[in-house]
Amino acid sequence: MEKMKKKGKWNQCNLQTAIDKILPKEMSLREASLRYDIPKSTLHDETSSLNRGQEVSLQPKFGRFTNTFTPEYEQLLVEHVKGLSNRCLPLTKQEFLKYAYDLAEALKVPHRFNKEKGSCW
Repeated sequence: MEKMKKKGKWNQCNLQTAIDKILPKEMSLREASLRYDIPKSTLHDETSSLNRGQEVSLQPKFGRFTNTFTPEYEQLLVEHVKGLSNRCLPLTKQEFLKYAYDLAEALKVPHRFNKEKGSCW
C-alpha cells in the first residue's frame, strides 16, 4: 500500500532531478514518483507544461486559485466597489463578478471567468 504524502512537502531538488530523468525517458513517471517522493500528478503537470514550452515553477502550489489581477488593479477594484457602496449603490455578487470580468476583458489579462455568462460561475 502506498504511503500518504503530505501536500506540497516535496523537495525542489528532487523535483528537478525527477524531471531531468523523466524528460529524456530515463525513468517513468511512476518510478520517479516513488524514488523522489513526489506525487505523480505533480510530475505529470510539470513535464506536460515543459513539453508544451511553458515556463514552470518548482515551488509547491496549493489549490487551483490563481490571481487574475495584479495587486494594483485589485486595489483599484476594491476602491471602486467601496466608492459605489459609499454612494448607496452596493454591488451584488453577480454584479461584482460581471464588473471584474469586464475589467479583465478590457485589460486583456488571462482569466478563468466563464465567457458565456461573463462571470466565474
